[in-house]
Amino acid sequence: MLWKERRAANPSRQFRVALREKADTLLPLETRTEHRYGTFRRAAIGFAVMLPVFLGGTSVYAYSSTSVTEGSTLYPVKRGIESVQLRFRTEPNDLAAYRLKLYERRLDEAERLLESREAMIETLNAAVEVNDVLESLEQFEGQHEEIREYLQRNQERYERVRLRVSGDDSSDESLLRTPSFMIRRIQD
Repeated sequence: MLWKERRAANPSRQFRVALREKADTLLPLETRTEHRYGTFRRAAIGFAVMLPVFLGGTSVYAYSSTSVTEGSTLYPVKRGIESVQLRFRTEPNDLAAYRLKLYERRLDEAERLLESREAMIETLNAAVEVNDVLESLEQFEGQHEEIREYLQRNQERYERVRLRVSGDDSSDESLLRTPSFMIRRIQD
């Protein structure tokens, strides 16, 4: 709803084009050039102000974050800031304290790298286990297919044996003994 009102409040495109043409004819060439220069200058100043703010924020993050470790894109920024700070330390006690702080930082980074590498190794091991399961499943499916093919090849033989066992085969006298005969034989 607000966009409709905004659209209604804006001058039309035809009006703007006509206004620009009239301004171009009335204003001297130098004024138009100065206007373009002023626009460019404002944009350049804005960029010049935002660039240090952005780079400063990135540098502060890189320097203070424990997640910026070796291999990170911001790690050289972190090391650069540390080396500049190291050069400005002139007193031996201050220099020793700062080097101790850097040593502790490197230990924290090493622990963080080990944790991430352990997690990566666990992930790789899980992937290998899943791969092993998939391979065994593929082997099982292959064996299942072999058994199915074997059963299909021997279907006719199976039907003959089933008919002989059930006693429905009238062409051939059953050679198998009935269960009742077997029970009597065991009881004797």
